[in-house]
Amino acid sequence: MTVTKRQFALLDAMGIKLWCARTTENQENSAEQELPERLEIDLEKLKASQLFNDILLSINLSIAEISCQDKSLNLGLFNWIFSSQDKISFENNLLITPPLETLATRPTLKSQLWQLICEQKIA
Repeated sequence: MTVTKRQFALLDAMGIKLWCARTTENQENSAEQELPERLEIDLEKLKASQLFNDILLSINLSIAEISCQDKSLNLGLFNWIFSSQDKISFENNLLITPPLETLATRPTLKSQLWQLICEQKIA
């Protein structure tokens, strides 16, 4: 179905958003572009980290409840990957953060992570 400019303007004026179906190709391309490169995960090193243990405690998980596969931590309700980017995001049940070493030395990023956990009610 096509919409004329006039129809679009009227719908927009009424606050009605138009949605269009994504093709499978578009979905795959957008997903590939959005995800940053994943860093390797050393689960033993994470287990020894006080920050990691505090995060798990805050979301009511134990070390025994997590697993690591394909450079991703599976935490049950969501997955967690580490990237070299200096930003934190949570979308489609995927938490993306810098490595814990970076979080531990950057109070702003650590604060963003705690806020995100509280806002998203990941726990």
